[in-house]
Amino acid sequence: MLAGASAARFEKDRARSAEYRSKLVAIDRSQLYAELALDGRILDANANFLMATGYALADIVGKPHRLLCPPDHMEEAPYRAFRQQFMRGEFHAREFQRCAWGDRTSKLAFAKLRDKANVAGVVAFLDELVEVVPYDIHTVLTNNGIQFADLPKNCDGPTARWRGHPIDRACRRHKIEHRLTKPTHPWTNGQVEQMNRTIKDATVKRYHYDSHDQLRQHLGLFIDAYNHTRRLKTLRGLTPYEYVARVRTEDPGRFRID
Repeated sequence: MLAGASAARFEKDRARSAEYRSKLVAIDRSQLYAELALDGRILDANANFLMATGYALADIVGKPHRLLCPPDHMEEAPYRAFRQQFMRGEFHAREFQRCAWGDRTSKLAFAKLRDKANVAGVVAFLDELVEVVPYDIHTVLTNNGIQFADLPKNCDGPTARWRGHPIDRACRRHKIEHRLTKPTHPWTNGQVEQMNRTIKDATVKRYHYDSHDQLRQHLGLFIDAYNHTRRLKTLRGLTPYEYVARVRTEDPGRFRID
């Protein structure tokens, strides 16, 4: 009887552990989170958190939590009270404002029309992007299409490991980290897809073009107009160009082109 009771208790504990693991996996897939030490240092963060903020894990691990906060927010009394509660290990639930990094903040748009959606075209696009953007690009997020990554069945093969994908080689040449979305999830962070819809609505869905060159010319004019005249609520009424210019004045060290 004792052995039977122990076995039943063991099975019950194992089932409970499996349930907890399933919940943690579900949270990791659907939520974004960062793990912090009691002194405020960032210990870890999941892929959703990194994707939402634009940071690489190496950029934030070991760094203080204030790295993710707007400078003026850290001086406010509610934030100081939150820090004291957190250091005491107390639970605290509310909405927190956090700072993203890179083009997701500036909303700067860049688009080119290619005859073919192949690897060579993607590499050329990346080279042109690096040449045009005035500041350093540290991360590129793409889907898992064959233009950006080897097929899952070939990823672990000797050829793929030895040569690397052309996009990965191009990113290393520019000192850029290349991230991929989760398999079977073709969308990136939503902003790329939204911008694609905006471009289509302003071009091919509204006008007829006699040639690709005519479309290219209109596309270039639209992107210039968007970056220089489109005032966005997320930028507090600034255009992407005005926002980049302001950041250039406040933090010139991030820029490589005047």
